[in-house]
Amino acid sequence: MKSHAWTASVFRRADDLCRMTGHAVYTLQAGRTAMALHIRDAEADRLVRDLADRKRIPLTEAIKLAVRNELRREDEKKSLWERLKPLHERVAARPETGLPADKAFYDGLNDE
Repeated sequence: MKSHAWTASVFRRADDLCRMTGHAVYTLQAGRTAMALHIRDAEADRLVRDLADRKRIPLTEAIKLAVRNELRREDEKKSLWERLKPLHERVAARPETGLPADKAFYDGLNDE
């Protein structure tokens, strides 16, 4: 019973805050505990609402969908080594010239 009163109190405060500041306040339910996610960025609010409208899903689902998709992309992203490996292999496949790469060689590249 106390949990319910606390939850109702959080909702009222979130609504009041939204009206006072003009910012969006999203309240997410996790089990029996209410958690507020306060979006203070107009672009973020517009993007979440746009995604929710296009998908015809609630705001909470739109946030979860967007975050899930971004986390999946991060997990699938290749490491720097994996991205540079083809370049490394191309360079390693070239034959050696046998020329010494000393200070005079590098200075000659810059006409020094």
